[in-house]
Amino acid sequence: MIDTANTPNTTSLTPNQRRRLSRIIQMSLLAARRCPPVSNQRVAVALGSGLGSLDEGSIVLENWIAKVEREPMPARFPGSVHNAAAAQIAIDLNAHGLNSAPTAGEISFESALWQGMCQLAGAEADCALVGGVDELNKYPLGIGKRWGFWSEQTKPGEGAMLAQITTVEKTTAPLARVTAIRLGRYRRPFDPEREMDWISAAVNLSKVSAVFSGTGGWAALESHYQTVIAGLSAKVGRKLEHHTYKQDCGEFGAASAFGFAAAVEWVRQNQRGALLYTLCPRGGKSICCI
Repeated sequence: MIDTANTPNTTSLTPNQRRRLSRIIQMSLLAARRCPPVSNQRVAVALGSGLGSLDEGSIVLENWIAKVEREPMPARFPGSVHNAAAAQIAIDLNAHGLNSAPTAGEISFESALWQGMCQLAGAEADCALVGGVDELNKYPLGIGKRWGFWSEQTKPGEGAMLAQITTVEKTTAPLARVTAIRLGRYRRPFDPEREMDWISAAVNLSKVSAVFSGTGGWAALESHYQTVIAGLSAKVGRKLEHHTYKQDCGEFGAASAFGFAAAVEWVRQNQRGALLYTLCPRGGKSICCI
């Protein structure tokens, strides 16, 4: 369950935090403070990220290279490690449970969601803050331009999204319920029939009315998404609504976190089931039923 019982805390960062913390950590903290856990709960944090602390890490590495490792930057190094944002959230919210920063390309968010749900299922936490974050800097911009990744359709982006999940017994005002999550890899060449079988094996499609996909991101995945969603519609004998989200947030590793947020809001408004379907250019895939 996704809990909304707590009043969102939109307290700004302190001047010291704004001065010392990297942009990715600041984005993550502000997102986390909008869904603070109840005090005295055992809290886990799982924050998926495709590239992690890219900006701060590049500053540290550039300095090492330029000065032949003679003058390291110890004050910048803690913010350059991959799990810096997740760790800072745990410190800020006094969370003592699992602290994880999974990296799995475009399914980094779903990996974090899966970890959070496992924590709840195993009674290792009372609630979990799960989400995704990535930041944009000169390196993905430059590499994407050089290799032709970016176009009018595929635009680079960044952002942070976190949600608090709890068990049914521990919430009174849920936004929605996550009923299934599955991670895997698809075959190459892409086989739409196998994909539909993989999805229907984990999800009751009769209760799904809409699919949220990564369409509008990587061009190579467009036909895969369209074929599978059309096939699922034929399989259930009715047209499934197809929604996209990357036109609002751009393309980055943890972008599906924004798809999850959009799907939750759609479910809240329509009181019908939705499926988040994500593919990676390198072969990863995931589904999340809400």
